[in-house]
Amino acid sequence: MGQNTLTQNTPWLPPVEQTVEPLGGRTANLTWYGYISKWSYDLVQDTGAILLDGAIDKQTRLDIMTAIEADADNRITDLHIRYVAENRLATTISLVTHFPRSPEDYKSLLNEISFLTHVLVEVNQCQGEPLKLF
Repeated sequence: MGQNTLTQNTPWLPPVEQTVEPLGGRTANLTWYGYISKWSYDLVQDTGAILLDGAIDKQTRLDIMTAIEADADNRITDLHIRYVAENRLATTISLVTHFPRSPEDYKSLLNEISFLTHVLVEVNQCQGEPLKLF
C-alpha cells in the first residue's frame, strides 16, 4: 500500500493510519469548553435580571405604583424600570385613567423618588364608566 501525499512530502510525519490524537488535545478542548460554559452561565446570571427588569427591588416598584395610583383613578398597565447609572433609574410607565392629564403631571407625582432620572409616561383614556367608590 502506498503512502499518502502528506507523508510523501513530509517524511518526518508518521502515516495517517498510525496517528492518534494525543490525550492532551482532548483535555485542552474539554478545558476550553468548560471555561466557555462557565463564562456563559455567569454572564446570564449577572445580566439576566438586569435585562428582564428583575434587578429593581420590590419597594422601588411599589413606591412608583403607589405614587401614580393614589392619585385619581389611575391604574398602571405597564411598568419598566432599569438602571441607567449607579443609583440612577429610568422608568417607562403606561397608565389608564378616566381623567387624563399631561404626562408632566404624572411625572410630578414621582418627584419624591429622587433616584429616578428619566421618566417616560404614556397616558391612555379609559373608555368604560368610572367606578363609583362608596
